[in-house]
Amino acid sequence: MSTIHSFALMLLLGASAAVLELSGLTFQTMSHTIWVVVGVPGLLAVLGCLAGAVLFERLAGAGLVARLERLDPGRVPVWAIAVAATALAAIAVQLVHHDHAFSMDEWMTRFQGALFAEGRLTGTIPAEFLPERRALYHDFARIDGATGAVASGYLPGMAALHGLFALVGAGSYAASAMVGLSVILVAAVARQIWPGQAAPAVVAALLVATSQQVLAAGSTSYAMQAHLALNLLWLWLFLRDRPVCHGLAALVGIAAASMHQIHVHAFFALPFLLGLLRPFRPGLLLWYGVSNLLGHLLLLSWDPLGWAGAASAAPAPATGAVAATLARIAGWPGLEAWATVYGNLVRLLAWQSLALLPLLLAWAARGSRQRVLLMLAASVVTTFLPYPILMPDQGHGWGYRYLHGIIGNLALLGAAGWMAIAGRAELARLRAAVLLLLLLTPFVMLPLRGALMRDLVGRYAEAERLVARDAGIVVVDDVGIYYGADLVRNDPFLEERPLRMRLSLLDPAQIARLCRAHRLAYMAPSEAAPLGLAVPDPQALAGRWPGYRARIEALRACPGGAEAVQ
Repeated sequence: MSTIHSFALMLLLGASAAVLELSGLTFQTMSHTIWVVVGVPGLLAVLGCLAGAVLFERLAGAGLVARLERLDPGRVPVWAIAVAATALAAIAVQLVHHDHAFSMDEWMTRFQGALFAEGRLTGTIPAEFLPERRALYHDFARIDGATGAVASGYLPGMAALHGLFALVGAGSYAASAMVGLSVILVAAVARQIWPGQAAPAVVAALLVATSQQVLAAGSTSYAMQAHLALNLLWLWLFLRDRPVCHGLAALVGIAAASMHQIHVHAFFALPFLLGLLRPFRPGLLLWYGVSNLLGHLLLLSWDPLGWAGAASAAPAPATGAVAATLARIAGWPGLEAWATVYGNLVRLLAWQSLALLPLLLAWAARGSRQRVLLMLAASVVTTFLPYPILMPDQGHGWGYRYLHGIIGNLALLGAAGWMAIAGRAELARLRAAVLLLLLLTPFVMLPLRGALMRDLVGRYAEAERLVARDAGIVVVDDVGIYYGADLVRNDPFLEERPLRMRLSLLDPAQIARLCRAHRLAYMAPSEAAPLGLAVPDPQALAGRWPGYRARIEALRACPGGAEAVQ
């Protein structure tokens, strides 16, 4: 096994994924845009670095190989790696992401986190704007039409973490802190697997700390980095195999399930819990079964609208969402879903440390098959299982965010790969090439990814600043602007001005009523296009959406005319 195998595999996977993406066989959503703008240049850089490692392994002089071999990973303090990774993620919050919640998943975390920081469960829509309530917030928000109570539709864990950090003015850095915690915990788990050996713990820590996906997620408000940290904490407690640790592990599992979606941690933990069947440990099985059942029932009962005293929960569309989910479960994913999932798996590999793939192949070829490592591999598979059926398209996200929680598994398997090649004289060149790839990741891949992400996120951050103009209400053309609905972001009490509203969810009568009471502005496709946001052809748009022209005419008919209507 050598770096040529890693290069050949990445070339095959990347080329086939690119063909599927660019031929239109995948879902043409924001994930496709990210693939084109950030993914393709990044993939080419990954291939270039792997090709360089191949040449190094074949052609480097013995002296250079020996110098790299002297870089003993076991001498690097894990705490220093954790601090550096946390700092990089925190710097990227501003430098790369403009402190902007790129996706509505991130925005809803901040929205609900701000409520929690004030000691509230819900916001309130004033009675004046109740008729336009759905135009004011994204579909991810839950709204009570009778009382105007509004809250995030997600489970509360990540929002609570964000709110806790927001109390000291650091809400945007909650995920960054989870990066450092993940680095420390993956090293701690490695020490359990290889007691008394420093190198595998440091290698695992470096693979997490130089993961492009980890550092990208750590600079966002996604729950994914918290999932990774809590999964590793759960695993560390589980492997200690003491009564108090199993008690705490169950609580950590419930906390992990509360972060975003309830199933994420359950599929991660499944192989380890099934391992309690052989040897059969009925007491532990009962403990985890009962605690998870009660904890998950508690999470399923989470209803901020009801708990805040609202008369009713969110409206009927929830029933339709459940029916749609059941229909997806009953059906087999089509070609579009499988092509998208395949591309996502390639993203997962391309967004890790450059050293990970060679180390995974080394483990697969000659590594240990001890029980815990096989469980880690099985956990990767079980975590993946729901997504081809339930959510084949991730939409926004860096790398493959749905599998973010198993990056620790991959790092530990990579550490097993390092152990498989360590100390073998005939593999000195391979070890040196792996160390070179570890060095190339922060110095080549991270700056490149950061620049590409900064450009894409910056387009929407600039559009958000453009929406926040001097007006009472800004009507955003969410049909004529690609992902224009993401620009409609209002505070939980509608105290800040301007208010933003989605054009597609306002009828002409509502527009006329708002015009009489407020000064309206219009965020038009012609304003978004110079910022780099995609806009469809206006004629095709009008033909595809019959109500479009009527809404535009209603805006033109406003007293004085809505600003920027063309």
